[in-house]
Amino acid sequence: MTFQKKVFILTEGSRKIGFGHLARCSALAEAFRKKGCLVKLVINGDSAARKFFSDQSSLWFDWIKQKKKLLVEISGGEVVVVDSYLARVSSYREIAAACSLLICLDDNKRLEYPADLVVNAAPNADEFKYSNCASRRMLLGTKYALLRREFWQAPVAKARAKLTKFFLSFGGEDLRNMTPKVLKYLTKNYPQAQKLVICGRGFRHLAAINKTADARTKLFYGPTAREMKHLMEISDVAICAGGQTLFELSRVGLPAAIIGVAENQRRHISSWKKAGFIEVVGWWDTRRLAAGLEHSLSRLEPAKVRQSRAELGQGLVDGQGALRVAEAALERLRNAPVPSLHLRRAAARDCRAIFRLSNDPEVRRNSFQTQAIDWTGHRQWFDGKLHDPTTFFLVAEVEGKFAGQVRFAITNETALVAISLKATYRRRHLGRTLLSQAISLCRRAHPRLKRILAQVKIKNQPSRRLFESVGFSRSRNMTVRGQRAIEYVFKLKDKG
Repeated sequence: MTFQKKVFILTEGSRKIGFGHLARCSALAEAFRKKGCLVKLVINGDSAARKFFSDQSSLWFDWIKQKKKLLVEISGGEVVVVDSYLARVSSYREIAAACSLLICLDDNKRLEYPADLVVNAAPNADEFKYSNCASRRMLLGTKYALLRREFWQAPVAKARAKLTKFFLSFGGEDLRNMTPKVLKYLTKNYPQAQKLVICGRGFRHLAAINKTADARTKLFYGPTAREMKHLMEISDVAICAGGQTLFELSRVGLPAAIIGVAENQRRHISSWKKAGFIEVVGWWDTRRLAAGLEHSLSRLEPAKVRQSRAELGQGLVDGQGALRVAEAALERLRNAPVPSLHLRRAAARDCRAIFRLSNDPEVRRNSFQTQAIDWTGHRQWFDGKLHDPTTFFLVAEVEGKFAGQVRFAITNETALVAISLKATYRRRHLGRTLLSQAISLCRRAHPRLKRILAQVKIKNQPSRRLFESVGFSRSRNMTVRGQRAIEYVFKLKDKG
C-alpha cells in the first residue's frame, strides 16, 4: 500500500477579519491534493465563515486556544500550513515541533516565523526585508499567488472598446456596506452599463442593494469559483475591495478600481498600485467616494489602458502559484537532511528518559495499552528488560542526546519489535534509519533470527509507513488487547 502524505492547513475567518484566508487555503489544499496528498483544514471561524466555506471534511475549533486538541489532531502530519493574523509566535513554535515541515502564509511581515517555508505573494514581497535564515526558504512574489483551481487556466484577455459591464465584489460579507454605495454611483453615471454584483453568503444589506439596483443590475448570490471567473471574464472593469480577489482579477486580466475596507489591506493595495495594475478609489470611509470613482473609472475608460493593464495583470499571475508552493514543500521533504544517529545498548541511566517517552501522549495513543504508566511499575519493568536475555534493548542518540528506543522481544527464531521516538525527532526521517540500523545490530547479536514481526494499530499510519518503507510486508490482520491491528513481517535472508 502507498500512503499519502498528510497535510494540515490551519487558518481562520470571520466577519471581523474577512474570508480571504479561507479562499487561499482552499486553493492550496486543492494543489496538495493534486500532488497526491491527504489534506485536512482546521478552521477557527464564526458562523459567517461557515456560510462562506462549507467543506464538510474540515475541522472547526479555536486551534489557537485549544492547543492540546490541535497537537493531537495534527499528529502524524508531515506538513502543516498556518495562515493566521491571530496566532502568536509561541503557537508557531509548538506547531513546528510537531511536524516535519511548517509553511507560513504572510501578507505584512507580521512575525519572524519559525518556518521552513514562508509564502508572501504580494507583487513587491521581495522589498519586505525579511531577516536571513539559512534553514528557511522564502517564496516571494506573485508567482506564488494561491488561486482556486478554476483560475489555474485563463484565456488571454482582450479589452472591449467601451465600458459596458462592471463587476462589483466586496467580499463574503461586505462589512462596510460598500456595494449599495458603489451601485448607486453606477446606476446614476452608467445607466446603460450592466452591473454584475456579487452578494456573499454573509451579506446583511440586501434590501439596500435591491433598492439601489436598476434594470441593468444583476445580483449573484454566493457564486462558485467557476461562476466568479466567468463573470470576471465578461466584464470590463472591476470595483472591489483590496483583498485576495486582486490575484484572481490579475489572473483573468480584469482591470480594477479598488476601495480599501480593512486596515490589513493597506500594504497589499499599495503593492498592487505600485505594480501598476489597479487604480485606488480611496478608503471605505472617504467622503469623496463619488469623486474617487469618477477619477479611477475615467483613467480606466480608454481601451488601450485596459488592455495594457490586462496584459500586466496576466503577466504577474500565471495561476500556477499553489502548485509551486505544494511542490516546493514536497521537494523540501524529499531532500531533508537526516541527523546523525548513534545506537547503543540500553543502560540503567536511560530509565527516566524512556519513562518520559513511554508517557508521551502520541506514544500512549498508538500503544495497545493506552493508560499512563506509573513510575514504580516502569522501574520494575525496565530493570527486568535490562536483565532479560530474550530482550534486545537499544537506545538512539542524536548528538549525544536521547532520541528514542527500539526493543526486540526474541522467541526462538522470531523477534517482535517496538520502536518510539521523542517528539523532537519525529517526522525528521530518522525512523527508517533507526529501524534499519537496529535490525542489523539485533541480527548480529542473534544470528539465528529468521524473521522480525511488528504489530501496529490499523489507524497508526505513520508506523505503518515506517515499517513498509524498511521492507516489512503485511502478514495478517489481528486483534491485540481488543484493538484492530496489522501484523507485519520482515524476513531475514541467510548470510552467505
